[in-house]
Amino acid sequence: MARIAVRIEQEPALAATNANLKDTRQSIPNAISQAVGQIAEQLDAAAIMTLTKTGSTARNVSKFRPRNPILAVTPHVDVARQLQLVWGVKPLLVLDLPSAGQTFQAAINVAQEKQLLCEGDLVVMSAGALQGVAGSTDLIKVEIVTAVLGQGIGLGLGAVNGRARVAHTAMDVGNFNHGEILVVPRTSADFIEAIRKAAAIVTEDESMTSHAAIIGLRLGVPVIVGVKQATQVIRDGTILTLDMQRGLIYSGTVKNS
Repeated sequence: MARIAVRIEQEPALAATNANLKDTRQSIPNAISQAVGQIAEQLDAAAIMTLTKTGSTARNVSKFRPRNPILAVTPHVDVARQLQLVWGVKPLLVLDLPSAGQTFQAAINVAQEKQLLCEGDLVVMSAGALQGVAGSTDLIKVEIVTAVLGQGIGLGLGAVNGRARVAHTAMDVGNFNHGEILVVPRTSADFIEAIRKAAAIVTEDESMTSHAAIIGLRLGVPVIVGVKQATQVIRDGTILTLDMQRGLIYSGTVKNS
């Protein structure tokens, strides 16, 4: 069977047909799936990433024979097994998270662990607005893989950029500068002056009613709580980007779309 598949793929007539494949059922999912491959090729993307619960999105992209590998993200083991037989597809098992953005980020982390993606790689993403509904593909997104240093629960809006100031006690923030991001195990009244100057706070304390969460909300300072080992993972002076919606902490400056 493998020899037959390889032989058929070498047929020039078939290759030409695949390059100009047009589905008689002109639809948004087909147009999106074909465009994903074209965009990935034009941008020299490291991979195409599809979010799928039924396998439909991955199969739709695959039928247009893109040159880039297709990483199919699914929470279902049976779907992942089926997709192993689909041309150009590598399935990734990822838990179903509340939003497509969170699921994509988790998938990127898994792909990096499996050495399928590296920091700095460009990925073209495709998914459907109606998660779990076959044939609802209507989304294209382009992202650059960045290092995720931690994740917690964000209290605030948008994205925050700044230089990390890692502190274990109030003595460590005596010369705290405006616009720095305060990274601490937890805060107390001794940190008030630093909090007033901070662009944001990252704390290991998981409580939504912690001192940092309450004071941050009162002073209008964004806070991410519950970041495990934040003071160990994040180095003092590192440039950070905080995605408040997803509670993610990136290394470097990241543009969120």
